[in-house]
Amino acid sequence: MRKNGHPPNTVVYNAYMNGLLKGTNSQKVEEIFERMKRDHCEPSTETYTMMINLYGKVISGIYLI
Repeated sequence: MRKNGHPPNTVVYNAYMNGLLKGTNSQKVEEIFERMKRDHCEPSTETYTMMINLYGKVISGIYLI
């Protein structure tokens, strides 16, 4: 997408982060979230819900960042 001059939108970022969350790559989810903000892509309620769930799992020890 980016190569064609079209930056990813919120839906694309959310789908990517959701796929990463199904694995154990929590650090990558944080990196993608930061990239999303750098690209001036507005996080949605779904985005923030994913991040809250991620941090809840980190605190409970399921994921390590």
